Amino acid sequence: MTMRKSSPSSAPTGGSGIVIERSSDILTFTLDNSGHGNEVTGAMFDVMLSELRKEALKPLARVLRLRACGNVFCAGRERAASTGPAVRREAARILKFKAALRSTPLISIAEVQGNAFGFGFGLAILCDFPLVAGPISANTLFPVSLFPSFYSVSPSTRIARSKLV
Repeated sequence: MTMRKSSPSSAPTGGSGIVIERSSDILTFTLDNSGHGNEVTGAMFDVMLSELRKEALKPLARVLRLRACGNVFCAGRERAASTGPAVRREAARILKFKAALRSTPLISIAEVQGNAFGFGFGLAILCDFPLVAGPISANTLFPVSLFPSFYSVSPSTRIARSKLV
């Protein structure tokens, strides 16, 4: 569990490989699994999903920052399942997390400071504003031309009007 000092208005909480911080009206998820390319594990999914659900029930923040420690933003996700039912549970967890991230009233910003592969690329483009700093590699199963905002300087315009009020 990783804990970081934050402003007096927040109490950071950590899980295995993820640091959650609250500062004023900003909720920050920092992937902290750099020894494994910031691969998102099941425990990390659970912690982030729990925080998004708490925020939905009792809104405190207006912005969600998603970032990572180290030189890689996210090299994908853990694939721990070895049976059919376990694979279905992993897939269901991912879909719940994606739905929670896309439906949150928070303005979400992915701060991509390094490579983003597979699920890491998907995680970044799920956010309202995927911001890329420096030269990176980003790989996905889909043609990159489908995601021009990921590589452009100007932010994505997918932000909903309800998030701005």
